[in-house]
Order: sequence, then C-alpha cells, then structure tokens
Amino acid sequence: MSVSRLYRMNRRHFLGALVGVCAGSALAACTPAPQPTTAPPPTAGQAAQAAATAAPAVEPTAVPGETGVLSPQALQNLSGKHKVTWWSWTPQKNDSIMRVLPGISRMYPNLEINLERRNVEWAQYPQLVKTSLAAGNAPDIIDIYEAAVSTMDLAAAGQLLDLAPYLELDSEWKNGLIPSALKSDSWNGGTHYFTLPLSVNNVMVWYNKRLFEKAGVQVPKTLDEMKDAAKKLRAQGVQPLVFGVRDQWQAGDMFLTIAAQVAPDKLRTADMRQAKWNDAALVEAMSVFKDLQDSGILADGITGISSGDVMNLFYAENAAMMLNGSWVLSSLDQWPEGLYERTGVFVFPKIKEGATPVAVGDYSQNGGLWVDSKEQAAALAMYRFLSLDREAQSIWLPLGEMPIIPWDTSNVEDPVLKTALGRLETGWQQGRARAAAAR
Repeated sequence: MSVSRLYRMNRRHFLGALVGVCAGSALAACTPAPQPTTAPPPTAGQAAQAAATAAPAVEPTAVPGETGVLSPQALQNLSGKHKVTWWSWTPQKNDSIMRVLPGISRMYPNLEINLERRNVEWAQYPQLVKTSLAAGNAPDIIDIYEAAVSTMDLAAAGQLLDLAPYLELDSEWKNGLIPSALKSDSWNGGTHYFTLPLSVNNVMVWYNKRLFEKAGVQVPKTLDEMKDAAKKLRAQGVQPLVFGVRDQWQAGDMFLTIAAQVAPDKLRTADMRQAKWNDAALVEAMSVFKDLQDSGILADGITGISSGDVMNLFYAENAAMMLNGSWVLSSLDQWPEGLYERTGVFVFPKIKEGATPVAVGDYSQNGGLWVDSKEQAAALAMYRFLSLDREAQSIWLPLGEMPIIPWDTSNVEDPVLKTALGRLETGWQQGRARAAAAR
C-alpha cells in the first residue's frame, strides 16, 4: 500500500531562487552592513524552474498498526507503569510536559507513564535519529521537523506507524482536533497519518501602533493600502516590513503567505507532487513577492536581514511591521518596556480581488511512533492525552504556541494572543507547505 510523497523542495533550490527573486536593484541602499554579494536576480519563471528541480518523489509503504493492540478499548485497558522514550530537540518544553503528565489518570485511570524525554542538540538530532533507527533502538516517539527529520523519509523506509487505522476506530480523538491541524498531517486525503501534532503556530504581521499613528496609517486591508502605508512610513524615516530573508525560512513564510491567497489549490497539490512548482499560479505568487520589494513595502537590504536583525529593528522601533510567528510571545521578557502594549497583529492584506487573507502556519510539536516500538499502546495513550486534555493543551500558550483543540477565546484578555487563537481554524490550512519550502 503506497502513498504519494509530499513534495519537499530542496532548500538550496527553492529558497535560493526565492531570495533571488526579491533581490532587485532597490537593495542598493542597504541598512544592515556588511551586505552579502548577490548575483543578478532570476526572473520569477527562472526561479520557479530552479525550484522544480528538486529530488524525485519517494513512494513510502504504509505500515498499519495492529488494531487489536492499538484500539480505544486496548488503550483504556492499559494498567501499571510503562516506560516511554521520546526524543526531541526542544528542552524548554520538558518541564511543562512533565508537569501535566500525571493528569493522564483523568483519561486512563490505571496507567502510569515513566517518560524518558531526551533532548538532543539540534545539529546532532537528525543523524542520531537515523543512526538509532538503523541500529533498531529508536525511541518510541520521534519528534519531526521536516527540514531535517522528514516524515516521508522515515515513512518511505517503513519506520513510522501509520495511525490511520487507529483514528478510524477513535472518532473522539479524530473529531476532537482542529480540522486544519489534523488535515495537515494527513496524506492522500486522510488515507495515512504518519505523525500527529501536539501544538501549532501561525504567522501574521506584527505592527507598531505608535509608528502607524505618527505616519497617519491604518491597518491595511488590501495590497494597495499596504503600498500606500509603506510610502507614509518611509516618509517618517521608518522601514515598513521586515522579515529574515538571510535565514531563508522567514522568506519561505512570506512566499507561502502570498501563495495561500494567489494559488491556494496549487500550493497544496504542488506540495503533494501532483502539480509543478513552475505552475502559472505559483509563478504569479513569486512575482507578487518581488513586487513587494519593488514597491517599497519590504525593508531596505532585506536579503541581508536575519531573524535576529528583525527583532532588533522592531525593538528599536526602526521598523513598523514584521512578518513573524506566534512563537514571538514566548520571548516577551526580552522586549523593551512598553513596546508590547503598543504592538498589534493583523493578517497580511488581500493581494487581489477574490483572494482570502490567510495566516499560514506549521506545527510546533509533532511526533510519530516508531513502527517497532514495544510500547506503542502506552506511547499512543500518552500522546492522545497530551493532545486532547484541556489542561495539557494549555501548556503551549506561554510558549507562544497554539492548542490543537478548539479554544474558547472569550476569557482571553491579551489582544495578540486572542487574534492568534482566533485564526486557528482558518490559519493553519497550508500545513506542510512551509516545511516543503524549507527543504
């Protein structure tokens, strides 16, 4: 049984081409120094052609779980202490998970989990996962980050358990998650689920209310209004919109934000290798990206700006807007006093008539079960608890991440967090496309 591989674009091909698209002549007056030397930018069509030269597709073999062992009743019948190993690279999440894990008794009264959650240096994590799988001593749960530890690379080798058969039996879990989050972990319309999320994030435009007011600017609703706002902000000596092109992944976020409006259907089908990345609609998205820079919306020297530079420019109030994710909420203790109170967020405005602005996003915490794990049932029960229990899901909010279950925002006072939570249903519909861009 096979499933079409999600199209994962080579990072060098796609993002290199994308940076080239937005590296036009207006970058001559670069703010950060020194600036890297860039070759003459390709056309949008050339960029798309370069992006289309990614590695060929892989046909993974789905490995369904034994439904007699992995069934809702079997999980409910678990008893005693079970040791579960879980590898990741995110140590800041350890304390929170460990704190709420004893609450698993609310869902599984007779089950106790002895969790060994190992955190590995990011640079070593991908190789360690590969080595452990090859040696047959992998962890029960493997955290996935598509740019380095790919779902399809592991699924192609039959190393991840396909949870689709279990989810068909467990409608409470399947129907309890936000549809957009669950959909984005599905393959071929829900035929396969090799991973499941625990938390997600979304990307929006953060803006300085004081700088907007000083320039006489309102939150833009259309691209033309965004261009007009950029002119007024520049007249005040302020850079309009910044994001970390030098780090590449934030350039990917910008492209996907555009493509979600200009080519929403093509974005997903190209992501699944059912359409080409040089499709006319996707080429149009690249052209819009370049138009942002040509029209003065993007900050001067955008190709030399890193994600760290972005925060420094915003902290110093030298930039009025930044494209960034909800994860920024986890570092508010680093913000200058009073800045957060005069900061708002909005979804990137409508690019053309008929388009729908979307806050694209990605999973933050996402794991798969090792197919040869001896503790599949216990690991799955723990993962199910962490993804469905309200108290367990609440741990992600202080980390700037969003729950994957519907969340009542009526009692949320923070306006930024309220907006981010309110965008969960519509905002995460692009799913793994961001990961494809990074790969």
